[in-house]
Amino acid sequence: MKTPEITPKEYYKIIETETMDIDIDPEFNITFRITDNCNLSCEYCHWHNGISYKTEDIKATVDKLFDFLALKGIKSALFYFHGGEPTVHKDIIEIIEYIRSTSENNDIETFIEVQTNLTSKIEALENLIHNIDLLDISYHHIELIKHNKLDVFLDNYKYLKEHQVHINNMDIMLENVDDLDNFYEICRDLLSYDLIKNSEMIYGFCHYEKNQETYDKHIAFYKEHNKTEQRYEIDGITYNTNELFQKGMDCRGWHCEAGTSSLTVNGDGNVFNCGIHMTNFTNRCIDEKPFTNLVTDKVAVKKLSVLYKTGTKCRWNYCGGDFYLNRTKIEDN
Repeated sequence: MKTPEITPKEYYKIIETETMDIDIDPEFNITFRITDNCNLSCEYCHWHNGISYKTEDIKATVDKLFDFLALKGIKSALFYFHGGEPTVHKDIIEIIEYIRSTSENNDIETFIEVQTNLTSKIEALENLIHNIDLLDISYHHIELIKHNKLDVFLDNYKYLKEHQVHINNMDIMLENVDDLDNFYEICRDLLSYDLIKNSEMIYGFCHYEKNQETYDKHIAFYKEHNKTEQRYEIDGITYNTNELFQKGMDCRGWHCEAGTSSLTVNGDGNVFNCGIHMTNFTNRCIDEKPFTNLVTDKVAVKKLSVLYKTGTKCRWNYCGGDFYLNRTKIEDN
């Protein structure tokens, strides 16, 4: 990983946009990973050859999460199913139903958001959309072709359009595609759907060192066709999400809302302050440990309560994508 180019000195501000004015506004957000497996193998992604966590461990994790939410008096929470590819877990609907029933027992309003590459069977997709509140889609053109799933994706997308299914977020990965004309035609068709709420095309993950011409064309396409863009102001300079991914951001020593407004939780009970904390642990790239484990640690709920009160003093020299978390400078005494 290259040295981050952005090191906030004075302030970090998330610039509110119209798309942030949403009907669902939970008090707490949980990035919930029920599998480290995926049926695609995108170059930037670390989670496509792993396991799906045991359903009994996932349910035990859910129980403890609601113990924590109830203890702190949190009245609403969002479970954001991230991957891997959540739909490859054979019990995803059972897990969602368990979260729903547990939330009712605790009188906590709960929302379910699922990020998917849209390659499940149509029957499974139909079942999924009737059990969730927010649908997020990622379009990975190269991988879909490599795994012979492009037609599956397009058929599923057609189903969503025919049934007027709302899409909360559409991520289109602008990669090193060979047939750019065909790729752009598909992208334009995807983005023409009028029930997409958010869509910031992603070019910041991919490597273009040997393909500057494609990169330049992607930037031009982005400027013309991108639908929504989240922006951030750092020390007087405005960036979009892609620019933060490309440049890298080092917020070590800053106070972050990780823990006070969100957590990253794996289905085996491991809890992480944020996404890069989890990524570093999963990749074993540095000596990293989970914050706690909800299945094996008897005082895990108490530890989460402390973190909820204090927040996180960032110690990572790269933000893994949790740019939406507010952070403030810790003043020297």
